Amino acid sequence: MRQLKRIDKLLNERSASHEILFITIDPRIDTSERLLRYKRDWKVTSEHWHFLTGDEKAIRKLATILKFDYTNIDEHIQHDKKVMDIDAAGFVQHTIASWDADLSNIL
Repeated sequence: MRQLKRIDKLLNERSASHEILFITIDPRIDTSERLLRYKRDWKVTSEHWHFLTGDEKAIRKLATILKFDYTNIDEHIQHDKKVMDIDAAGFVQHTIASWDADLSNIL
């Protein structure tokens, strides 16, 4: 979440048009109410952020399309922590796979 907030801040400073989508991979656990709690707990106030949940099958399909790896371990889902830069046409331009990545060549 810190990396996403950092990206949002950098893009705001550059007046860059952007939206940040935080999509749960586990809608059974991450309900709308829980996502709102994440937003509150992380003090996300930007209108550019969208915390999304939905149909489990549709989320899994999106994860597959975006090559977002996850696995079920008991009742918990272990998953990648990726940030993807997706252009207006829906194509992935960059993927940040490390929370400590240098953003200067991406943003």
